[in-house]
Amino acid sequence: MTVDDTITLTCWLLDTRPLWPGDRRDNISKAAPDALALLPPEERKSCTGMHFLRNGKEKLGSALLKRYFVSKTLGIPWNEVRYARKDDPKHGKPGALLLDGSFANVDFNSSHQAEVIALVGTGLNCGLNVGVDIVCPNERHSPEDIDREGGFDKFVDGYDSVFSDAERRVLKSPRQFPKAMRDRDLTRKHTLDDDHLYKACSDAGQMVGEVMSTDEKLRRFFALWGYTEAYLKMEGIGLLADWIRQLEFFNVRAPTPARRTQDVPQDDVGEKVDDALVFFEGRHLKDVRLGIQAYGEEYMMAVAARPAGTKTISTDGGRLAKGTCPDINWSFEVVTLDAILEHAKSNQE
Repeated sequence: MTVDDTITLTCWLLDTRPLWPGDRRDNISKAAPDALALLPPEERKSCTGMHFLRNGKEKLGSALLKRYFVSKTLGIPWNEVRYARKDDPKHGKPGALLLDGSFANVDFNSSHQAEVIALVGTGLNCGLNVGVDIVCPNERHSPEDIDREGGFDKFVDGYDSVFSDAERRVLKSPRQFPKAMRDRDLTRKHTLDDDHLYKACSDAGQMVGEVMSTDEKLRRFFALWGYTEAYLKMEGIGLLADWIRQLEFFNVRAPTPARRTQDVPQDDVGEKVDDALVFFEGRHLKDVRLGIQAYGEEYMMAVAARPAGTKTISTDGGRLAKGTCPDINWSFEVVTLDAILEHAKSNQE
């Protein structure tokens, strides 16, 4: 495979909101006994250990979706799917095992939020690592709550341990700059002081770009959060990475929500955005591919991909040389529970 090749990723969504109805404190074992029976005991225990139905649905949906991906991608029976953690047996990124117990040369990652599960995976031997994060901006933070509790700038500053000064400055900007402006060299860390940013984005002294509502700024905030999480999950680490504030994303734009209509009365996938850029210690990481897509009016799924074996920080603490990454072809599609169950029942050993 050459770096000129385009690699297609598997990008799936499983929406459990209409599935397995019950009272909020019901155990998932009461709501979904048939689906649970398709999982091995250790995975069933993880699902039934949740105290609220929505959390049990997320656990069960995630377990089913991952098993569906591994079984289809590796061509192995549903009940023969096994996992182990790579690198670190306790904290490493989960990987799929072949029937002989060795790691399959395939990478995948999943995320869940507000009862929707997202999964991104590679094909066999494509040589990429991937990460995904799904966000739902208004689940815990409504624009009204933010305005009432001190405003958006105060909300953003509450995340100073995660986002750099430059990232927070952009998040606080009242404007979403036009694409022509985003294409300029406004993304580099050393240009992102207030005076330079506002002068570069002005026309005869008048600011250009649309003034953003708190709701729109909140979507941009969570787009940045999603990119950060997806990148770190691609790396196989979490938000506790001690170099997280040296990792910066610019050109961040939230995709347009996918509004429901008479023709499309249910949530569906919407706009994709793939022009964000990532920097580490001020250096543009050109070997990383990024994208984010809307689902319905509330959800967004961020995706990150990078050549396998390349890390932000090497095992001895040094910076690794930058590499190259092929283009990726990706777009989320909604997977139905019926499709998963049919595959599971027809692909047993």
